[in-house]
Amino acid sequence: MSLAVGLVVVAAVLTGAVGQQVAGLSADDPSAAGSPAPAEPSPDPAASPSPEPRVEPDVEHESNVLLVWGHGGTDSSFSDAVRTLPGVLAVSTVRVDRRDLASARTADGRVAAELPGNWVVPLDTAAIDPDDHAAVLGSAAAGLAGLAPGQALLGETSAALRGLGVGAVVSLADGSTREIVGIVDDRVGGYAELIVHPDDPAGVDIERYLLVRHDGDAASVADAIRAVATEELRIRPMADARYPRHGDGVLPQVVIKTHFGEFAMLDVAGRRIQVGATWRDEYLETRTLPHVGLTVCHRVVMDAFDAVLDDLAARGLLGGINPSQYQGCWLGRVIGASRTLSHHSWGLAVDVNVNPADVFTAELSEAVIQTFERHGFVWGGDFLRPDEPHFEYVGDLLGDR
Repeated sequence: MSLAVGLVVVAAVLTGAVGQQVAGLSADDPSAAGSPAPAEPSPDPAASPSPEPRVEPDVEHESNVLLVWGHGGTDSSFSDAVRTLPGVLAVSTVRVDRRDLASARTADGRVAAELPGNWVVPLDTAAIDPDDHAAVLGSAAAGLAGLAPGQALLGETSAALRGLGVGAVVSLADGSTREIVGIVDDRVGGYAELIVHPDDPAGVDIERYLLVRHDGDAASVADAIRAVATEELRIRPMADARYPRHGDGVLPQVVIKTHFGEFAMLDVAGRRIQVGATWRDEYLETRTLPHVGLTVCHRVVMDAFDAVLDDLAARGLLGGINPSQYQGCWLGRVIGASRTLSHHSWGLAVDVNVNPADVFTAELSEAVIQTFERHGFVWGGDFLRPDEPHFEYVGDLLGDR
């Protein structure tokens, strides 16, 4: 499958489809005169994504394990303090950040992905210590054994998404390469796409969450953990988390890609990114919605948002949305000063009733919030750092464990 620039993009996805031929950048792209956007491997989501098969917790390995995370990550002094607490048997600190895929080859040398210029595919990348993880999860973490700096593992869904297995070689945007030496259970790897050793030169150093094996009463151990923290934490049994990682109230990036498409991107300036035209053309929809006006969203989310507005209108509640404080849906950007992509980059979230004096606050009735939730959105007001205007579409993909 040749691109206009003579490069190749081939990416198997869970449905068995492959990447499409490159589409030229549209005129609104700031780099329209530069390298063409590559094709993105993009599965075709259903009108409403179906929940993934329920993954039952491994009672032996996940019982007596707590998932601990705080907004923006923790630090080594916190994890060191947790290790000394009564009742704590072992701790694994998982670092997570974005690393970017430039190309990939299968074990037999076939090109699986190769992107032109500075175009990349963003990968949710975790640094996990194999010994610490084994101390927490036991033999369930055997897939990490032997991982060394300069090597990498793929999560199960990530491997299936791009058709790669053991022996494949991935090249990152920094010019370095990693041989894939194993495929890891998604729950064990926290639904990361790429897993490296903590001492890997990739330098993933943001401590996002802890897995803590304990004995005794879980509530007492959780209280002790909170007592040594300097910020608010979310702590829950690992077995209760649909996606055992930080931010467990929203979808991991690899799950988003599976159901809503994977795109290539360019870092532009500041927080902005440019999303490849192929994905945009296939998945984004522009529609004038009642009350809020012109909107660009992922096509699945557009239907869900439209249904929310119809529902509110039918019950005489549409006045609970202020059109002048509506800030839209799709926008390619990273979150704050991090490299993590906002889910707005997929057009999965809408921001309504944004307070111009404090963009994290909004005047919203309980009836409006519940209406969004009824149509598959989660409310940002329930986030660890509340983001009240923010409603993010998850469909049925979170579910209750």
